[in-house]
Formats: sequence, structure tokens, C-alpha cells
Amino acid sequence: MADTPLAQYSENFEMSLGSIESKGRYPMPNIPSFYSIREANKPIPRRIYHNNSACPAGREIEGDERRKGTCNYRLCDDCEQLNRQGR
Repeated sequence: MADTPLAQYSENFEMSLGSIESKGRYPMPNIPSFYSIREANKPIPRRIYHNNSACPAGREIEGDERRKGTCNYRLCDDCEQLNRQGR
């Protein structure tokens, strides 16, 4: 058994990684949902948010133009596809 909380956490983390790897799956690179302040310039049906760190369009949005949440926009098609693929 681990002597410190950090050591115990590390052991638990390594065990959970082992169970993921043994199933042949890896966690999706999901990130907290965000949208660009520029979405307000688009027609409502075209406004989107992102939640996948591998999304090319989401990666192009500068940090100072990002806002947390979904703002009730629809999920970006690329994010949706990447999430389905587990990437």
C-alpha cells in the first residue's frame, strides 16, 4: 500500500491506464466545451461549439476569443466525428 496520498493516486492512475490499454481503447481528448466570440456573427443555425482538442477548427481559435460553454450552439461536425472515432 502507498505511503502518501500522491503515491496512492499514482498507483490508482496507473491501474486505470492499464485497464484502458488492455481493452484496446484510449480516452478521447475531450476538453471543456468552448465557442468563439465570432460565432455571434454567423446565422444562428451555423453557430457551433467545440469539445475536442484534436479539432482543426477549434485549434485555430485564439485563447482570448474563446468563451466557456456551449451557448446552446450545436457541436462542431469535426468534433462530433473525432469523438465518435475516439480520437
